[in-house]
Amino acid sequence: MKIGILTYHDTFNAGAFLQTYATYIYLKEQGFNVEVIDYVPRKGFIKEYKTKIITKQPIRGLKAILKQRSFIKENLALSDERVVSDKLHIAKKLLKPYDMVVVGSDTVFEVRPRAKAFAPELPNLFYLPKCYKGKKVSFAASADKSDFTLLDTKQKEYVINSIKNFDFLSVRDTFTQQSLNSLTGEKAELVFDPTFLINFPDTNVGNKLNLSKNFAILNVANKKFGALIAKEFKRRGWQVVCPTKCELADVNLNGLINPLEWADLYKYSKFTVTDRFHGTIFSLKAGCPVLSIDDASEYKTQKSKKEDMLDRLQLSSLLVNYHSVHTSTESDIKLLIDDTFNDWPNLEVEKSLMLASEKSKVFWKNVLND
Repeated sequence: MKIGILTYHDTFNAGAFLQTYATYIYLKEQGFNVEVIDYVPRKGFIKEYKTKIITKQPIRGLKAILKQRSFIKENLALSDERVVSDKLHIAKKLLKPYDMVVVGSDTVFEVRPRAKAFAPELPNLFYLPKCYKGKKVSFAASADKSDFTLLDTKQKEYVINSIKNFDFLSVRDTFTQQSLNSLTGEKAELVFDPTFLINFPDTNVGNKLNLSKNFAILNVANKKFGALIAKEFKRRGWQVVCPTKCELADVNLNGLINPLEWADLYKYSKFTVTDRFHGTIFSLKAGCPVLSIDDASEYKTQKSKKEDMLDRLQLSSLLVNYHSVHTSTESDIKLLIDDTFNDWPNLEVEKSLMLASEKSKVFWKNVLND
């Protein structure tokens, strides 16, 4: 059986590559012929490239663009043809070679204002058109931050029909599960992100970068909160490292490490404070104490994918919610880090990692034995 994975594999988000890589490696280890369908939404693609060059460090950004494609090709088997388009009638030909198409993980089911969305306007390829006759599987798909009231009548009908036509439907967060159930009547199975499924390679990134033994990772967009965290890290004598770019950090790694090195970085860190979903996951996998930050305005009223994941893993104490991000003082930050660092629940984290992995393995057992 030939399996195609349809997801956000070609972006500058390390987590997007890592979730693709995890699904790809897991299915290959089960003995299947697996490819990643080389499809990229055009507007999302252009927006990402502009952001990388204009708003980041331009020289590093340009180097990252040049390196990214070769890195992807080295680590993933891609479809013979590549399509960069927002048009469904152009993109759908990519599905033809596959006996099964796996949609996800990542926010492939998103419905957001065009300025914020990476996926094309509906109808799009990620919901899998009716013309594709192979087995349709969604694995850990997400609609995080979505607003399904934005859909017009035709778009809503497309989503309903598409979701009902999946042979196996799983999502990675409760918000997506409830949203799709409310819209379509279908109840998706709740699994965890693919990155829990596999062990990632050791890249020796700590020695490569010659970082000090005592460093902490800081990766948050909120500058006021980030400044409080950086100040507390430095008070403890910890070097501040940012996996991307942050003016508060002693070391910025934007453009200097590849996604597999990014994943490996957390093994060397004393502590992590991050607003990134996969930054939280890889801290847990590395046994690195972490505070997971919810700062997006959507999370004032909507349960985030990080909050949902940590709740289901019974690790909700590691979440700093939207209200706390905007009201925390220096003394609050010190106490948060002290409590997390000194009372890190090693045993509970190990059990949670096993739970997350096993949940997805059971899903795949049902899919592949069908």
